[in-house]
Amino acid sequence: MRLCHFALLLGLASVSHGALAQPKPHEGLPEKLGTVQFPVSCNTEAQRSFTRGVALYHSYHWPEARKAFAATAQADPSCAMAHWGQAIV
Repeated sequence: MRLCHFALLLGLASVSHGALAQPKPHEGLPEKLGTVQFPVSCNTEAQRSFTRGVALYHSYHWPEARKAFAATAQADPSCAMAHWGQAIV
């Protein structure tokens, strides 16, 4: 019976450790990104960098996503979604 309880506790400990593990961001520039369609009411240049930022963010390329959202804000300072993107990264 004690062996059964020990095995159960060991299993629970490994599950909870896995649930708390955070994915590590990729290093360097990504080779491939998925397709993102996230229209925003910003100028064309800002839309392009924002879309790239969202794709990078969802691919766990957080440092590059941060740069893309900063470029979005620089291209169109009134683009609220640029500031949202900077806040989530």
